[in-house]
Amino acid sequence: MTRPELAVPRLAGEVHPAYANPRREVIALVPPSARRVLDVGCSVGAMGAALRARGAQVTGVELDA
Repeated sequence: MTRPELAVPRLAGEVHPAYANPRREVIALVPPSARRVLDVGCSVGAMGAALRARGAQVTGVELDA
């Protein structure tokens, strides 16, 4: 069961864009040489997908199912 205070914000029934975008400003802080990344609070995994696209192995941890 999802607790309301942990629910992913939604806009018009879809995951809010702030939670579904890859966060380019954060990706810029990850060295291109990084091969393993832990994404804590990964939401829907958009940032992890972008990091995987550049060759990193990403493990995501999200409290809210």
